[in-house]
Amino acid sequence: MAKRTLRMEGVRRWLAVLAIMGIGGAALVQAVAQEAAPAAEVIAQRREGLKRMGAHMEAMKPVVEARGDVGALAPRIDDMIA
Repeated sequence: MAKRTLRMEGVRRWLAVLAIMGIGGAALVQAVAQEAAPAAEVIAQRREGLKRMGAHMEAMKPVVEARGDVGALAPRIDDMIA
């Protein structure tokens, strides 16, 4: 009977440890999910910025190749720097 009692106590301890780990794991998943939302926003902003920069480069290319007046490109350059 003593062995069975010790075995049950061991099982209870392991169940308690697993429950604590489950709670900790759930908290970790929630924290990661909260961090993922801002990361997704940053990625979306970065992609939009790169698309805008590509559009500026496409518009500037003919002016530079024709050795035209680059002064008119100042607003595009300022936006790219920003």
